[in-house]
Amino acid sequence: MRQFPEGKDIGPYMKSQRKAIYIDRGRVNIRIVSNDGSPHNVMSYGRACILPIANRQESYTLAPYWRTEPAYGDVEAIVFPKEIVWELIKNDQRFSELVDQEIAERLAYLTFKPILYQDGDCINRISNYLIHLDICRAVDSSIPDTTQEELADVVGMSRSQVVRALAVLRAEGALKTQRKKILILDRQILMYHITETIWDLLEEHN
Repeated sequence: MRQFPEGKDIGPYMKSQRKAIYIDRGRVNIRIVSNDGSPHNVMSYGRACILPIANRQESYTLAPYWRTEPAYGDVEAIVFPKEIVWELIKNDQRFSELVDQEIAERLAYLTFKPILYQDGDCINRISNYLIHLDICRAVDSSIPDTTQEELADVVGMSRSQVVRALAVLRAEGALKTQRKKILILDRQILMYHITETIWDLLEEHN
C-alpha cells in the first residue's frame, strides 16, 4: 500500500514508473490548469477505481493548459504494473465489460456535464449542482463537500456571482455555508430552482 499526501500530483509518478493504482482510500482529481494557474476540475475517482489513464504517451497538447492528477485529501492506493490492467482487459471478459461500462459512463458524464450544471441562471446552476451532488453522495459517501471556488468553476460563473446567489439561497433557508463546505438545509427549496435535466435524474433515482 502506498500513500499519497493531499495535493500530490499522482500522474507524473504513474507515468515515470509505468504504474497503475487501485484507490483504497481517498480520491484523485483529473484537473486542467491554465498558464495563469487557475484550475478546472474535470472529474474525480474514488475508492475501488483503477487509474491507468496517466500512463500513456499523449500525442497532443492543450496549450496553454496542462493536466494534473492531484490527490484530493490523503490517498492510500495499491500500486502495480500497468501491464496487469491490459492483460486483464485482454483475457478477462467480465473485467473488460466493466472497463467498457466505466468508460461509457465517464464519457456520458463529460458530454452532459455542461447541461447538468450550466443550465439557467446562477441560482439554477447552483441548485442543479448541489442536488446532483446530493444524489451522488447518497451512493458514494466518500465524495467530498464542495467549496465556493469549486462551485464557481463547475457552474461556469464568476466567484462574485456565486457569492450573491448563495446569499439568496441562504436567505431563503435552502442552505448554509461554512469554510470549505456548503450544507443543504431544505432540499425542497433547492428543488424549486432546479431545471428539467435534474428533475429527470431525480425520477431515475426514486
